[in-house]
Amino acid sequence: MADGKQTDSRTFRIRLAEVAFDVQPLSADLAEFCARYIEEGPERQGGEADHLIRLTEDDLRYEDELTLQILQQHAISREESEQLALCRKAAEKLVLSDTLLMHGAAIRFKGRAYIFTAPSGTGKTTHVSLWEKRFGDQVTIINGDKPFLKIRQDGVFVYGSPWSGKEQQNANVSAPLAGIACLQQAEENRAEPMGHQEKWEFLLNQMNRSLGPQQMAHALQLLDRLIGSVPIFRLCCDPHPQAVETALAAFRKYEICTRSGK
Repeated sequence: MADGKQTDSRTFRIRLAEVAFDVQPLSADLAEFCARYIEEGPERQGGEADHLIRLTEDDLRYEDELTLQILQQHAISREESEQLALCRKAAEKLVLSDTLLMHGAAIRFKGRAYIFTAPSGTGKTTHVSLWEKRFGDQVTIINGDKPFLKIRQDGVFVYGSPWSGKEQQNANVSAPLAGIACLQQAEENRAEPMGHQEKWEFLLNQMNRSLGPQQMAHALQLLDRLIGSVPIFRLCCDPHPQAVETALAAFRKYEICTRSGK
C-alpha cells in the first residue's frame, strides 16, 4: 500500500476516479453508503490499494465544526460526518493524482459527459431532470452534486462518486467531458460566452477548497488546465424543456470554438 499502513478486518476497498482506497470506517453504515464503488472478490486481485484512509472521532468532530462554521447549521448526524470526512480525505489524495472534486451535476449523454454547475439552489437538479425527460434512457446521471474530474493528457474525464446530494443520484461510470455550463436563472433561454477570469472565478467557487497548502496549489494548476481544455459558458435558462435544446446547441457551438482556438 502506498501509505505504508496495515489494514484490519473492518477495511473495505473503494475505487474513485481510477484510484483505490482501503477505508477503515467507524461504522458499518459507511460501507453501505459507498456500496456502488466497493471492489470485492476478483476486482481486488490487483494487489494493494493506493491509499489507506483511517477515520477517527477527531475527523467527525472536525466535520461538525466545519459545517457549523460555514453553513451556520447545528451539528450534523454522525453518519453524515463520517461521509464528509471520507470525502475530504479522499479528495486530498485525488488532487495529487490530477483529480478535482467539483460541485455540480454531471450527466452522460451519447457517451460524453456534461456538467451543470452553480451555487446551491440555482436549479442544477431541475435542469438535469429536463434532460432525463427529453432523452430518457440516453441520459445517465453520473453524479447529482459532487463528481470527480480527472485532468489527463488526452482530455478531462468525469467520474461518479458516492457524494451526490439529497437525491443520491450517482453511477459508478466515467465519460470524457464535453463541456461545463455555468447556470444562471433567467426568464428566457440563452447561452453567453465567458472570459477567462470570469470562468476562473466562477469555477473556483464551485471547486473543493478543503485542502492543505500543497494540494490547493496543485488544484489551482489543475483548474487552469481544465479551463483551457473544455468549453465553458454561461447558460441562462428557465425550468422549461426548451432549456435543454439551448444547452445542447451551446455545447456544440462552444466545442467547435474551443477546437478552432477561437
